[in-house]
Amino acid sequence: MSKKTVTIEVFECDYVDENGVRCTNEGQRQAIKECAMCKKDLCSRHYEMISISSIGGRTSLTYFFCPEHAEEFINTLIKTFGDTRPVAYAGMAK
Repeated sequence: MSKKTVTIEVFECDYVDENGVRCTNEGQRQAIKECAMCKKDLCSRHYEMISISSIGGRTSLTYFFCPEHAEEFINTLIKTFGDTRPVAYAGMAK
């Protein structure tokens, strides 16, 4: 009889709400992403994915952040490069 040992890593979401209740979601690394800044493990309900790509699509970068660091990342981009978010009925902001 042959035997094979399989090891599975299960990651738990580290999100804790304002009442101190921790998220109960867990899964493999494909389902639980790590915040690029604070390294918290977060499920899809609690991480924010930010993608940046070049014109022509040759380069594409994807980052995962907790809500606090997602806002900090966006604010840093705006401060560095200006606010280029689309403006309703007017095209791009300057």
